[in-house]
Amino acid sequence: MARFRFARFMLGTGWQANRSARSPRRKAMHILRPAMNQSDKRDEENAKRLEAAVAELQAALAQLERTVAAKLEDELSSAELEEELAVMQDDRSRLALDLDAALARQNALEKSRDEVLRR
Repeated sequence: MARFRFARFMLGTGWQANRSARSPRRKAMHILRPAMNQSDKRDEENAKRLEAAVAELQAALAQLERTVAAKLEDELSSAELEEELAVMQDDRSRLALDLDAALARQNALEKSRDEVLRR
């Protein structure tokens, strides 16, 4: 019923004739439409910024994972190198003892040779 009255009111006031004129409602819509477009643009810009931030975060996380993996690998390599160094130091100590024993034997043999030559 209210629609019917509104339609009669509009027809009675020459609404159809003044259709090109801006009614208060049309003016309001004209003002709101750019605001909605600006809001939509801001939303799109914010969405793009958010996507860029998420992509940057994912790249940072991927880099962090690679760094952690490399660090763990370095630590394992470091532990392996330390173990190998300890083995080499043990070998060096053993070889030094063997060399000392060989030099002592050589000295003993030289003394024996010198004694034999003196006789």
